[in-house]
Amino acid sequence: MNEAGDFIFIPPGTPHQHQNQIATEPAQVIVARNTPNEQEDIVLTTQLWKISER
Repeated sequence: MNEAGDFIFIPPGTPHQHQNQIATEPAQVIVARNTPNEQEDIVLTTQLWKISER
């Protein structure tokens, strides 16, 4: 689990999902990407949805 102030690097092409693991506490996330095609490069994967529903 990550703590306040943590920096998380996700390598290009790695499937991932932003998710708050603690439903009773709010989470704030700042997402920064360095690609000019940010929205075009996003691929939705239903496999991650199934994992997050556990």
